Amino acid sequence: MTPKRFITWMPGAVAKALIPSAYRDIVSLGPILDGSKLDWTVVRIVNPNAKHRSDAYGAWIGEGKAKMSVSRENVAAFQLECAEKDLYVRKMPVVFDT
Repeated sequence: MTPKRFITWMPGAVAKALIPSAYRDIVSLGPILDGSKLDWTVVRIVNPNAKHRSDAYGAWIGEGKAKMSVSRENVAAFQLECAEKDLYVRKMPVVFDT
């Protein structure tokens, strides 16, 4: 079994400690999404308060490296790109500024 990376366990641990009701809501979505026949994408973000410096962003789904912040503009651009191009269907990518 591959060990979890910081970028995947840290946000959940912080949310569980600081906003437990929101954490429970998010966790309860997993079985609902898995059991649906819908095409879904859950875009995960870490620190969406980064200053927007460029339109360059990346997505991480378990391979390679990711950064721990993203501008709100790049979150929106990534969500739009996923919807328009059917990217990451039935996956949960982390989006980050590059």
